Amino acid sequence: LQFLYLIALRGGMSGGLTERAAASPALAAGCVAALLGCGFLEGFLFQRVRMVYPEVFFDQFWFGTWVLMKVFLSAVGCSMACQGLYAMHAPDACDATRFYKHNQRGLPRTITGCLALGCGMALAATGPTMLPAAVGAGIPHAWMVLLGSIAGAFVYIVLNAFAPLEAPPSPPPPSKENGARTLDYEMQRQGALPSELKRDPSAPAAAAPGYLTLEQMGPFKRYTYAQVALFCGAGLWCVAGILEFIVPHGDDMDRYVKNGHRIKNGWPPLLAGIPIGVGQVILRVVTGDGQGGSTSIHNWVATATCGLIPRSEGYVMTTLGRWWQTIYVWGGTTLGAYVAAVAFDEYAPGTDEINATPQWRGFVGGALMLFGARLAGGCTCGHGISGVAELSVHSMAGACAIFGGGIATGLVVRAVA
Repeated sequence: LQFLYLIALRGGMSGGLTERAAASPALAAGCVAALLGCGFLEGFLFQRVRMVYPEVFFDQFWFGTWVLMKVFLSAVGCSMACQGLYAMHAPDACDATRFYKHNQRGLPRTITGCLALGCGMALAATGPTMLPAAVGAGIPHAWMVLLGSIAGAFVYIVLNAFAPLEAPPSPPPPSKENGARTLDYEMQRQGALPSELKRDPSAPAAAAPGYLTLEQMGPFKRYTYAQVALFCGAGLWCVAGILEFIVPHGDDMDRYVKNGHRIKNGWPPLLAGIPIGVGQVILRVVTGDGQGGSTSIHNWVATATCGLIPRSEGYVMTTLGRWWQTIYVWGGTTLGAYVAAVAFDEYAPGTDEINATPQWRGFVGGALMLFGARLAGGCTCGHGISGVAELSVHSMAGACAIFGGGIATGLVVRAVA
């Protein structure tokens, strides 16, 4: 933690090390190595806990298995605990990375987008950050999900050009708590501020967008973010442990053996959340942001169209700060899942080993989940893990909407099938 604190001081209060990498090739190489390492470990674990398999992922949405929920609770709990410790050592540096405490979309758009994201995840049997791992593990329909995701990002960018979907709400009165980041800074980082509206650098900065976090509410007001995060993180880990006690991982995996599928037992889901939580702090130091994956595809489409579509120019991949998600999820996570699948002789499973998701479901689900993620301003890892770990009330509502949309769709798909 002391080492991370010193690195955070080097990175400054916002933006992370990636925004300073252009001036130092050695720093840029270090950032890329850290991103690839974190992504590799995440992809390796996704494959080993069996989350890349379509039926294991889909069955969570009709309560057939509980692997996804155990990993989610463990990852969020460890992220909260690690960020709480980080905030105790470097409160200002940690607070500057709490992107999701800012109300970027507003609650209605956040919930609507997350509902669409959850529906798409249930249809595609994967998620935006899980998709690179599915590609790396050779899951049959993963490439069709990727094509659908690209289509969903393109539709979002076109719609955003004609009817802005990213305009933040009116800023609140200035206060000492929201001065760490300005409205212009946040909007420019998300590509939401048109070039003709960018503020004159010599003009006074606007106030940061309004936000609502758990430590600002009710009985939590007397405590700091670090204290609330540590308390909530421990609570989520207890819930995950109780869930594991009620539904052991072995029982979840035995279900597939009884159904004739050769899905091996895999690693305990609760353990997978520990490296994800630790990696959350590393990513915040390196990039100035938490985990996420859906923005990478948004970046691809904006770059492929050369930023010519209005309001997409901020997403063009011209700096390491716009490349980091691609390096992290499509470089590291894909490679980690591939190595795990090959090392354990599980690469490209056939239909006798898994229930293959229909290609049309993969495409439609991919388009729906990526569009929803961009509308909500975050995906399962963005709102669900990073945002909830930041104690963002909007992200907590978004996480509930993701699982609500996924469960509703999963029950319908299972009933029809």
